[in-house]
Amino acid sequence: MIGGEGRDRVAERPEAYRKTVLPGGIRVVTEALAHVRSVAVGIWVETGSRVEPVERGGISHLIEHLVFKGTETRTAEAIARTMDSVGGQMDAFTTKEHTCFYVQVLDEHLPLAVDLLTDIMGSEDHYGDMDFKVAGTDKGITALQMDIKIGGVSVDIMRQALAQAREARLHVLGKMAETIKAPRTALSEFAPRFITIRIRPEKIREIIGPGGKVIRGIQE
Repeated sequence: MIGGEGRDRVAERPEAYRKTVLPGGIRVVTEALAHVRSVAVGIWVETGSRVEPVERGGISHLIEHLVFKGTETRTAEAIARTMDSVGGQMDAFTTKEHTCFYVQVLDEHLPLAVDLLTDIMGSEDHYGDMDFKVAGTDKGITALQMDIKIGGVSVDIMRQALAQAREARLHVLGKMAETIKAPRTALSEFAPRFITIRIRPEKIREIIGPGGKVIRGIQE
């Protein structure tokens, strides 16, 4: 996100900035500074205090702090010690429209910074080699998504992954049953939703635009 003083820098050195959109839609903005040895990496989440309901005011800032409490592979102390060991700095801030998590280190420690940042943000696939998701009930699997970009994954590994997925699924379902004794009358405001819009067949061409022009405009 570039604003205020940042826009002035872009105007002065437009060649130093580059925007890349990844296949998943994530926008990556980079700035090259040839005269410094440090690097800063940040992840901006498009949510902030402006979208919070009155009864849950401050929840974005609360989540900002909870992110640093540890991950599956690192405790809160391990996160802090990792940054201290390379003389780096990790912090976050929340505004009305965004929540940002960032790391500042020497350029030689960039891989470590990205690894740590994606770890606390909960990216299960930051190496990009394997994405394996299983969903279901206590009776069995109802949906499975698998995206493997490396070879040599044996049947035994897949069986082990499915066994771990079943154990995790039953654990989550058990916790849900303990917490929610009966169906809720209203859906949480923070729960994901599927919105279906019915379009008359004769209007589809207008929505897509000539040669998909409207759709491309939305994607860009």
